[in-house]
Amino acid sequence: SIGGDKLKYYSAADELTKWIKLKEEGHISEEEFNQARKKLL
Repeated sequence: SIGGDKLKYYSAADELTKWIKLKEEGHISEEEFNQARKKLL
């Protein structure tokens, strides 16, 4: 369904935003960030 796809997209976007913040704050490495991003996208 279209609604489900939108929800999935926003969920992935929210998740990616969290990972970006973790990387910027130094909680995770660039490599860990890239691995997480690949899983999400």
